[in-house]
Amino acid sequence: MRIEHLVAMINDIAAFFASDPEPGVAAAGVESHVSRFWDPRMRRQILEHLHAGGEGLSDVSRAALVLLGPKVEQRLRFMRTKMEQEATRDDPASRFVGCSVMFQGNSVAATLSRSCD
Repeated sequence: MRIEHLVAMINDIAAFFASDPEPGVAAAGVESHVSRFWDPRMRRQILEHLHAGGEGLSDVSRAALVLLGPKVEQRLRFMRTKMEQEATRDDPASRFVGCSVMFQGNSVAATLSRSCD
């Protein structure tokens, strides 16, 4: 999706929540909306845009993305761990020394090298 479209979308959401006099509440509302309704690829793309400078993002949008970032990273770590556990349980070859398994899921690649048990 074009980043300009994502920026416009999150700024529109932020404008809705900005009516709350407390800026933290507005940012939390935007973060909640984005984490519940946006596709993970959209969330990653807008976070990458923030890390690249965040051109065009409103202050409330920026604050919401700062709140969202650790949740996305935590979810990715959880997914990697789960994939590693499933692969080592289901793949007898993963028990051998020097075995290397490549996982591909939700556009995240992780490599697992395991020694013999």
